[in-house]
Amino acid sequence: MKLNGTEVPATARQIDHWVRQGYLHPANPNPGQGVPYRWTARQVRHAEMMARLVGAGLTPASASFVAHMGGENLEVALGVRIDVCLSCAHRQPCARHHATEPGGSRQTDGEDD
Repeated sequence: MKLNGTEVPATARQIDHWVRQGYLHPANPNPGQGVPYRWTARQVRHAEMMARLVGAGLTPASASFVAHMGGENLEVALGVRIDVCLSCAHRQPCARHHATEPGGSRQTDGEDD
């Protein structure tokens, strides 16, 4: 589903459910029948991160908490870190995860995409 032009890996039904549960907060929380939600850039990022975390197995409540806390390189418990890179999720390699070696090949953490 697209929110403000950004593809979010969630259905409209999931987004609506997350709004009703209080995990997401659109700019117009009660738009009325047939009127779409309006989203701030911050809420689009929250929804995108939340959808990716739910897809990875977190509950919506946990995913919303992690997304609200920033989600990128977040320590959620002693020795337990979550690192969500939305650039990589969009297949736009970031410098942090995809450093280029002198020969032009990509250096990763050893896992295949």
